[in-house]
Amino acid sequence: MGLTYIQAATIAGSSTTSISGAYGSPTTSQSWLVAFVWVNTQSTIFAITDTLGNTWTQVCSNIVDTTNHTAIGIFQCKINKVGGGANTITATSTASGYMRTEMAEYTGQILSGDPVDVSAGNFWYYTNGSIGPITGGFSDETLVTLSYLQTGSDVTSPDGT
Repeated sequence: MGLTYIQAATIAGSSTTSISGAYGSPTTSQSWLVAFVWVNTQSTIFAITDTLGNTWTQVCSNIVDTTNHTAIGIFQCKINKVGGGANTITATSTASGYMRTEMAEYTGQILSGDPVDVSAGNFWYYTNGSIGPITGGFSDETLVTLSYLQTGSDVTSPDGT
């Protein structure tokens, strides 16, 4: 069985090293949580924590754009705490800058092993871009993506915010 989307939320802050925000609804017990953290500086180390005490791990090395001095970190909580509940995410960066976090919740993942078998990333500006090809390792998979359209200092996520 593939993943089923439950909810998503966006948090943002300027000239900071830490931003916090809550999911719109309580998270579900044993769901998969994912967060994309973006900051407009390339020299940073990211971390994610939440109020349920979940363990967050970085999925891949930071995706860094040295031309425009930005970085993205991708994180996951493989299995949300039993019981779920109201949950606030805090993203931190070792370098101050404009930060934005896109976070989502899914159910239906395997309850052992790693739900992420492939990760990829790229930066592009003012034009169409692509990543891939991406080949998964299973017959029934869900592709989770995040795309930003950045024009100057504005960042637009797929939901238009």
